Amino acid sequence: MDELEASIAAASFPFSPPKGRQPEIHLPFPGKADFPALVSSRREWIERVLRPWCRAADETSLRLAEFQWGNLAGQVSPDHTLWRWAWERFGPVIHPELGFDESRPWQLTLADGTYRSGYVNGRLSAGASLFLVARDLASEELVTLGPFLIGEIIAIGEFEQTTSNQI
Repeated sequence: MDELEASIAAASFPFSPPKGRQPEIHLPFPGKADFPALVSSRREWIERVLRPWCRAADETSLRLAEFQWGNLAGQVSPDHTLWRWAWERFGPVIHPELGFDESRPWQLTLADGTYRSGYVNGRLSAGASLFLVARDLASEELVTLGPFLIGEIIAIGEFEQTTSNQI
């Protein structure tokens, strides 16, 4: 039995501390390992690392992150965190706590060089997709434009309506 224990110990040497010694723990925060410090370090990581990553990541990476969001961010909805943070790259079109700003007209600049203007439809817009509501110039009826994917939008700015243009 002693020989068996010795061979197991020898085989696992790199993975286990010597008998009588505790492994050295390196905490990512100073002080003792208490729960408030853990919560604080997690919140700091979310604000310093995860949220900025969402603002900069491409659409494919965001979609991959969505599948593992529970492991990354905890038990929160990707629609209220991941995607909201991703849309923050376009500035004031999204409020960090309230979601899309539906109160003003916006102009999208798309990767193909075209523009689309209208009010954000917050009920339809979700995840990587943004929808606009605009007035059709010919029929004067309200129409829904989109979906516009986050990866095909270069910029979103306030649309300045003049008498010579309509949304």
